[in-house]
Amino acid sequence: MFFIKFFYFLKGYVIIETDGRSGPRLLSRCTDSGIRVYNVQTGKTMTFTVSGADFINVAKQSRKEKIKIRIVKKCGLKYVLHRYRKRTFFAAGAVFAVIFFAVSTQFLWSVEVDSDKDISEAEVKQKLEEIGVKPGALIARLPKPAEIKEYLMTSFENVPWAWAYINGVRAKVVIHEGTLPPDIADEDENCDIVARCDGFVVSVSAKKGAAAVVPGNAVNAGDVLISGYVVSGDGERGYEVHADGEVLALTHREKTAVYPLVQERPSFTGKSRSTLDINIFSREFSLFSPPDYGSSVKTEETYTLPFGSVTVTKYHEAEMTEVQLSPEFVIDFAKRDLTAQIAEELGAYSRLRSEDYVVEESSDSVTVTAKMDFIESIGTAVPR
Repeated sequence: MFFIKFFYFLKGYVIIETDGRSGPRLLSRCTDSGIRVYNVQTGKTMTFTVSGADFINVAKQSRKEKIKIRIVKKCGLKYVLHRYRKRTFFAAGAVFAVIFFAVSTQFLWSVEVDSDKDISEAEVKQKLEEIGVKPGALIARLPKPAEIKEYLMTSFENVPWAWAYINGVRAKVVIHEGTLPPDIADEDENCDIVARCDGFVVSVSAKKGAAAVVPGNAVNAGDVLISGYVVSGDGERGYEVHADGEVLALTHREKTAVYPLVQERPSFTGKSRSTLDINIFSREFSLFSPPDYGSSVKTEETYTLPFGSVTVTKYHEAEMTEVQLSPEFVIDFAKRDLTAQIAEELGAYSRLRSEDYVVEESSDSVTVTAKMDFIESIGTAVPR
């Protein structure tokens, strides 16, 4: 059906309307003259369609029979070209647009990446380019989504899950880093439970294996907490097991950082200028050069296009002035910042026991040390 309509569009056709009583007589004359008529609709008036070439013959027959006809619509390529024959550039642009979109749909327009903060978008795109997944690539030659997924999972460490799909002219990849299950998770594998950080043992619960420490022992990272080697009752023989259990310990975390009391802040003059960076199929074009401001603050806005993106960078001229911050404000910020850094290092089941902050002030900075004690599970399984 599509090709029939397309064929009629190329040839051109005319929709004609006539009186409902005289219409059958005109149709009969047209049929006798070899004129093909289709899409006939009857009522108070009659409408039918003929090819552009046959319209002249229909007009002749209507004059012979003295039947009035009215052109409802002229459709097709020949009439479009005739209508815009004086608009050369418009017609050329329209033809170019049709050709461009017909061809460009065979290529990949964009690659979207959704990844964790520890895996940058640039790293993922670099790996994708290695297997040919990039803007401008021929869609028919792209690897299958399952192959993309497998390649990404083998290219990055600690990536237990990835997903890829190609929708039309866009490719999307989702990749998440996580904690992979240990290699010795299988109960048939023998292992020890060792300390992943220093601490003082608070409690030991050995479900399998032999406890190597007791509450009150000081341990260092790497020390065996629960051994996977169990000695038999007579003390002469032993056997290996998959050690399992939990060891809670009192751990100490400490971080120090220097924070300035003077901060530079911009004072805007009101002058600004923008630049454009256009990315089409991974090819970049820059319009306008950055302004020659002594100091400026820039803001960026990126607009995604079907086949690339446009980034508008706006430069705001500013004079940098020094602002004196109060020690109280800086100390409060430092406490929250150091606490967040320590929280990233904690293991599972961590509970805060105590915290202390040591502050040293100088004329231009504040040095803050955060000291925190936790009760946390410090055991991790390693192969024997």
